[in-house]
Amino acid sequence: MTRSDRMIKITSGFNLYQPWCTAVVEGKIPILLRSQNTKKRERVAVIANEGIDGTFLFSLNDNELTIAEKMFVFSSIIGSVIVDKVIKCEESGIIELLKKIAGEKAFNFYPKHFLPFSKEHKDVYIWILKDPIKISNPIPFQTKGISWSRLKLTKEQNEILSTHTIIKMPSFWDDLSERGLK
Repeated sequence: MTRSDRMIKITSGFNLYQPWCTAVVEGKIPILLRSQNTKKRERVAVIANEGIDGTFLFSLNDNELTIAEKMFVFSSIIGSVIVDKVIKCEESGIIELLKKIAGEKAFNFYPKHFLPFSKEHKDVYIWILKDPIKISNPIPFQTKGISWSRLKLTKEQNEILSTHTIIKMPSFWDDLSERGLK
């Protein structure tokens, strides 16, 4: 199979703040919790919003913040992933189901402030992600929506997002759990 045989036209992408966006394309987070379902079962772009997630940001010391700002890419498409399945779950069973689906290690890494513990979310949707791809040259992109963005990519950009290989994760992630930044 040649590279062009595997190319898929990617027409949409979901938006995330750093560092979670990078964690998704590096395969560290194989799931996303959402209050909305999606009918998409295809390869989609992963788009880094402008800025760092607030809860994560306040957990960093000045030196770590400097490293993070240099390390992460913002306002860009940084890779792609396949939305493989979506599972509807009631809030009361979410922790057990997440551990079962993603495994203990991924659950421990998942940002706990994204777990839905409020009366506004009776049902939660677990998006199961697979085959993450992190590209070496991010594609600048200003997000236009909260969750999803429509894309008009060139043939070359589609090829990069659908056939590129995964890049090894940086060592910055290695000590997050040790510091309690799961």
